[in-house]
Amino acid sequence: MKKIICLLVLFSFAYSLVISPVYAEDKQIDIYFFWSESCPHCASEKLHLQTLEQKYSNLVIHSYTISQLANRNLLSALANEYETSTGAVPMTFIGDQVIHGAQLDLITSQVEYCSENTCLDPGSLVMEKIEATNQVSKDAQTNNFFTYGAIGGVVLVCFVALYIIFKK
Repeated sequence: MKKIICLLVLFSFAYSLVISPVYAEDKQIDIYFFWSESCPHCASEKLHLQTLEQKYSNLVIHSYTISQLANRNLLSALANEYETSTGAVPMTFIGDQVIHGAQLDLITSQVEYCSENTCLDPGSLVMEKIEATNQVSKDAQTNNFFTYGAIGGVVLVCFVALYIIFKK
């Protein structure tokens, strides 16, 4: 009976570690940022977005370099949904806004607006293309690595604890 109680406590703790971060934040703000390595305006916007990401814990930046074909296809799909041209980078999608160029003040004001109001996730408009792109894009896979790594760590701890409990 003591082992069963220990297992229940252990699994409850492990479950709370995996689930609680999902609900801890308020409304998620998704930004889709398209850039080029040779673009100085893109570099300044990238730094600005990193600063905003530190300020807003619920901000998720989906960063895509246009040097990859899958990312260019995603940019085209989003541009079609927003009824705009792809033009030059940086190009940023936040809520129902598309921002051409490094308009840092406009980006900040849109993030502030979305932190107080419910905004559209631009990716929801082209989800199938995003899923295909996430398999190719190294930037997008980084977030998955940490999520799955945390889940894997919890599972590993559970197995070690089970081994210790049932070893006796």
